[in-house]
Parts: sequence; structure tokens; C-alpha cells
Amino acid sequence: GRVNYSFNSKYLFQATIRRDGSSAFGKNNRWGTFPSVSLAWRITEENFMKNQKVFDDLKFRIGYGVSGNSLGFDAYTAQQTYGASGWFTYVDPVTGSSSSYRTLAATKNANPDLKWERTGMFNVGIDFGFFNNRLTGTIEYYAKRTKDLIYDYPVSTNRYPYGTMTANVGEISNKGIELTINATPVMTNNFTWNTTLNIAHNKNNVESLSNDTYSVNYRDYGNPDVGGYATTNVQRLMEGSPVGQFYVWEWAGYNEDGGSIFNDYDAEGNLIGTTDAPDDGDRRKAGSAQPKVTFGWNNAFTYKNWSLTAFFQGIAGNKIFNATRAFYNNVTLLNTGKNVLSEVATMQKATDTRAQAPSDRYIENGSYLRLASLSLGYDFGKLGDWVNSLKIYATCNNVFTLTGYKGVDPEINLGGLQPGIDWRNTTYPRTRTFMFGVNINF
Repeated sequence: GRVNYSFNSKYLFQATIRRDGSSAFGKNNRWGTFPSVSLAWRITEENFMKNQKVFDDLKFRIGYGVSGNSLGFDAYTAQQTYGASGWFTYVDPVTGSSSSYRTLAATKNANPDLKWERTGMFNVGIDFGFFNNRLTGTIEYYAKRTKDLIYDYPVSTNRYPYGTMTANVGEISNKGIELTINATPVMTNNFTWNTTLNIAHNKNNVESLSNDTYSVNYRDYGNPDVGGYATTNVQRLMEGSPVGQFYVWEWAGYNEDGGSIFNDYDAEGNLIGTTDAPDDGDRRKAGSAQPKVTFGWNNAFTYKNWSLTAFFQGIAGNKIFNATRAFYNNVTLLNTGKNVLSEVATMQKATDTRAQAPSDRYIENGSYLRLASLSLGYDFGKLGDWVNSLKIYATCNNVFTLTGYKGVDPEINLGGLQPGIDWRNTTYPRTRTFMFGVNINF
């Protein structure tokens, strides 16, 4: 259902309510109700704004809404399921012959109280326009909190047939501000420049991973799959930190034999020296995959019949774990004739059998600025009696990238529970493409 109300195009109101059902959830909570409400005030329509010459448009907006998520879950998410668990051999006491039979065991516990993941979002914004709307834009602040996140939690097999329970526990927040500017800085008879700038800042935080029933201190993610460290992860999901928090050993250089050493901490978290055999207790926070700023800048120029469009994009303030570099810094690969980094061939580092250890030496600044697209065109207009318009153009995508990152491409996946890892087996060089085309209308 939805209700809209407008008074003199000055006061705007909208309210909606949804009720959604999904058989992916428990029988006690298959339905969810999700309301939203928003208000807007077009300030420039007020009588006291009629004679002012500053604003062409000024609107204040505020809203709050709740949405539900059922993506990624199926009809068996909340159901008790069983699967093959082994074999049972029966020996006939008379004949002595034996027969084998499959045995079944629980593979998932039933949770009749499993319910929708819910996201509540508050936002407040201002839309504005100046100089006969040659400069327009939006400033918006939002606060989003996702509750009842679904995850598998350990439970006692004294109470349940299986060792984990799929339950609603986690809570994550996102707060940020977004700015959009649209402008026409230059507009003459022959030349026009239109530009659009988008800048966004978001702060992500894991608010909760446990409740009174289901509890876990943290979850480790991000196995870079490097030789000798098959079970070592580089990220930790924990309360008070963002998703994508790097949690690794601190590389401290080399010992006198040329082997890598790492900072060593005691049980109280005090630095007590260095070690060549770090354990899980020596891992520390080392930056986040979450960018502090995301931006895009589009420019469109026209001069008589010529047109030029350039789009820039980038992020700043994030970290990347260069898993590709860690993998190929393994000196044991030399013995099998496989690829390695050039630095492995140096005398000192060729003896470093711990060079590939997942540590902060492979965490790099992921900031970059990319000219993502550049297009040039010429419009011939009408040609004779047969061609109403003719336009030719040339476009180049992925023109250049400015970055200090040593990997193939700093634009890597920032979604999911393992963002900011440059996986060796999934990274492929971003191609640069050139396109030429003709548009003809008869």
C-alpha cells in the first residue's frame, strides 16, 4: 500500500507499507511487515522566498524506511535436513556374509523462529539550485542499520542433532554522507561544458555478532592460499570493526640469516620482541578494505559540432591484501620451475622460506584515480536529401589509472564478507578497449 499527499507542491508526504512472505524462513516468522515514510518541504515555494534571487530551487527531505532481505536463502534454510554420514556393515550370523548400508545423519537443525533480515534506513537531504539552475546538487546524510543477520552458530549436540544452528543474530551499521553536484560552468554560443561530481563517504561497523542464545567472539575470513600457510586467514569479522578488517602478523624485517621475522606479543598483548614462528596470538589489526571516499566525475564538452566526454572514477583510504604478490614470493616455487617475483631471485631473499607468510608486508594502499572512459565525436548534421544526420565517434575505455598499488588492478571486489583481497586465482587484467562507430539516420 502507498499514500501520497501534496499541498500546493510545497509540502509532500509519502507513506508505504509492504507485507512479504517467504518459505525460506521458519514457520513462526515467514511474514514480515516493512513500512516507510518520507516528508519533503519545497522551501522556494514559500511566500517569503518568492522575491529572493539566490535560490532557484531549495528542498528539504527526510525519511525512514525498513526493508527485508530473503536473497541467498532457500526453502531448506530453516528446515531439518539429513544426509549420508557413513556406512554400516551387517554380518549375517548364519552365513557369515556381510552387506553394507548407507547411514543418515542430520546436516542442519530446524529453526522455526528464523526470520527476515531487516534493514532500517534514516536519511535527510537538501536539494538546491543556483544561477538559473546552472548549478544544482544534493547533500544527503544517511544512517543504515541491518539487524537479524542470518548466520550459522555453534550449538551443543547434547541439545541438537547437528552442531550448528542457522539463526538471526548479527547487526551491522553504515553511516555516511553523499554529495552530488551538477554544473554548467561555461555556456556560450559555440562552447558548453557540463560537469557532474559525486563524492560519498561511508563508515561501516559490526555492531553485534552474539546474543544471549548464540555467541561467537569473531569469525576469520580471507584465506590467501599461499604455500605453507594453508589455514591462515587475513581478515577478522569482529564487533567494533568494519567488515573487511585486516588482521595479520606484523612483518619486522629479516634476521641475520635472511629469514623473515615478525613481531611477537605475549598473552596480554604486549610486544616482547620478534619471532620467526608467529602464532594466532601475534596477529594485529592492519587497516580496512572499506574506502573512506568514493568519487566519480563526468565532464561533457561541446564545441560547435564536436563533442568530448570524459569520466573519472576512484576511491581513497582503503587497503588491499595483495594475495597474488604473497603467493609468488614463495622461494620454494623456484625448485619446481614456477613463476616467482623478481625479488625472490636476490641472494638474501632466496633463503627466506617465510617470505610468503600472510602479513602486513602485503597490505597496500588501494587508492586510485582512473580515467574510465573518453569519447570524442563529430556531428555532420543533415547531408543532402537522404541522410538526416551523420555522427562519427571514437571511444576508449580504461584509458589510464593513477595508483601506488603494486598489483594488476586496484579496482577489486569490495562487497561480501571478504572485501579488499586481490585473489591470485580470480584477478584478470582489466582490458583497454577502443571503439569506433558511425550513427546514420535516413
